[in-house]
Amino acid sequence: MEGDGRSESSAGSESDTRSDAASDSEHECRTSVLVSLPAPTIDTAKQALADIKHILKPPRDSGPGYKDPGLDLLLRSRLEKMRMFLWFYINHKDGLGWTAASKKAAEAPERGEWRFGSGHAISLQIACVS
Repeated sequence: MEGDGRSESSAGSESDTRSDAASDSEHECRTSVLVSLPAPTIDTAKQALADIKHILKPPRDSGPGYKDPGLDLLLRSRLEKMRMFLWFYINHKDGLGWTAASKKAAEAPERGEWRFGSGHAISLQIACVS
């Protein structure tokens, strides 16, 4: 019976090791993706901006105007911030790069109440590339 207990515990530790290894490789993959992805082309960013605008303001089935997209406030807020970031990247008169556009979008005042920190600039880059 002791042998049965050992095989159960060794089987449990093997599965724990496998799940730890899977977790480590998953974390490594996320880290390397964040570091190695290049900025999208302006054309790709324009398409992404058009897609986000369509999600935020879907056209009505008939007549002018838009219908309610049915988004919760958090998702809507994130999409609006991504829209602003992509707009800066595409349309800024100085031709901002990907990182500079994300910083500008992160520092832009939101309804005059508060400002985003630089950590938000990185979140915008990640969200738009993903």
